[in-house]
Amino acid sequence: MVFFCAVLERRRLRNSQLARCHKLRLALVQRPTSISLRIGAFCSPTSAKNGQKWGAVPRRQRRGFPTLFACTSNSESRKNRLILVESKSAELGINVTICWRKVSMSRSRLIICLVTAIISSISSAQTTSPYYHKFSSLQQGKGWGGYALLSPSWSICSSCSPTGSLVNWSRTPGISSPALSGSSSTKHSIGGSRPYSDVLWNNHIVGSFSSQGLPDYSNTITNNVHNFIYDVYFYATSVSYSQAVEFDINQFTRGHSFIWGHECRIAGGHQWDIYDNVNKKWVPTGVSCWPKNNAWNHVVIQVQRTSGGNLLYKSISLNGTTHTLNISKPPGSSSWSGVTINYQQDGNSSMWDYSVWLDKLTFTIW
Repeated sequence: MVFFCAVLERRRLRNSQLARCHKLRLALVQRPTSISLRIGAFCSPTSAKNGQKWGAVPRRQRRGFPTLFACTSNSESRKNRLILVESKSAELGINVTICWRKVSMSRSRLIICLVTAIISSISSAQTTSPYYHKFSSLQQGKGWGGYALLSPSWSICSSCSPTGSLVNWSRTPGISSPALSGSSSTKHSIGGSRPYSDVLWNNHIVGSFSSQGLPDYSNTITNNVHNFIYDVYFYATSVSYSQAVEFDINQFTRGHSFIWGHECRIAGGHQWDIYDNVNKKWVPTGVSCWPKNNAWNHVVIQVQRTSGGNLLYKSISLNGTTHTLNISKPPGSSSWSGVTINYQQDGNSSMWDYSVWLDKLTFTIW
């Protein structure tokens, strides 16, 4: 299900005394149980329910969002008429403009219901899919394995241990500070002496060794899920010590390997890279990545396995700013079947010790 949070702006149309508009920017945020539309009181753009204050949205922040309804200047003979101009959807944002003059309360309710119904249909494909699964609070759960990746090959080091000298690491769940709710966060730390070495944490979600009780012996889930959302909060106290932090979605099906790798380069240039499965290299997206230090950062990644059998990198969101990618890449090969996720921390040229806390890690498939 999807929760819609609306920011309200009030303005008067130029050259028209007959219509007023409220523009609603709807940003989609994943929530676990229900669909609702929360808006500020129509009489005041700076007041809202629950005492929360909604300010006007600067024009520059509204650019780039598609328009679902367009506002029109009514003539004397056509006043009070709402005109549907176009209907478009976005992965993580929709603009709605509603125009009226002295609209009755029943009409207002009808408009809001119409908007809600149209937007709700965007998420209905998730919950109606027979293969839909949503896994919450994975950072607290079992099934995580840590692996050292030594430079310059970055292959898994079978002889490395969490207390080794070349690279060392630890993972500690049940942390209360920093945390978003109680003792909900998990601390991930790396260090060592080999420059540019990394530590990968992997969790098998579907298939052999599933941490979620989904061995999927017949590969029914693995072969039929096409859409994935990786949603997580992370907190770092020395974020500049990190070469990069990485969030991966992995699907292995029908002899193919679909690794949707997403790397936020920090010491490496503050940009998001994605993984090229065939050429086994990272490709810059041109999308900047500047996570906050000593604060929670929110990442939402959406990908898809297309009907044509390619990886589709759909969008990346960091702290409420969403960038649509729509980049398609061919898959690699694999004889294994299953769905996994990764979280990875990369060391910089000095391999300085640093820690990152994860919280509210949710993974959705359908």
